[in-house]
Amino acid sequence: MAATTPPPDDGPGGLRGWVRQLGALGHVGIMFPVSIGFGMLIGRWLDGRFDTAPWLMLAGFALGVATAMRELLRAAATLDDEPSDDNDGPTWKR
Repeated sequence: MAATTPPPDDGPGGLRGWVRQLGALGHVGIMFPVSIGFGMLIGRWLDGRFDTAPWLMLAGFALGVATAMRELLRAAATLDDEPSDDNDGPTWKR
């Protein structure tokens, strides 16, 4: 009887698991510029409205950085450092 190879999505350490991990971490790379830029734009708009330049823009920047760091820590917390039995790479906690 010939040995069959397992499908690529055979658990969290398989190919599908790695693609999910890359997707989950990829959103962090998008969240950094989006959250910081959005915070700065809202702060700049409020500065123009209330004539407080540049303080509300700086506050928006700080809030955007805090939001981006929160997302980074959330993504890092879901990553398990222990490799699975089948694979040498990290797996995601569920």
